[in-house]
Amino acid sequence: MHQSTVICISGPSGAGKSSLMERTVELLEDSVSFYFDAYQSTLLH
Repeated sequence: MHQSTVICISGPSGAGKSSLMERTVELLEDSVSFYFDAYQSTLLH
């Protein structure tokens, strides 16, 4: 069976998420990336 690893990157706008993701994909052999920006903040005050 093939083992997979999922890496999630989150942070505020301008935090460098895309840059980190692009570099991670370069370093990891046979990696795939996708973006998911349609989520709602769950911060409770």
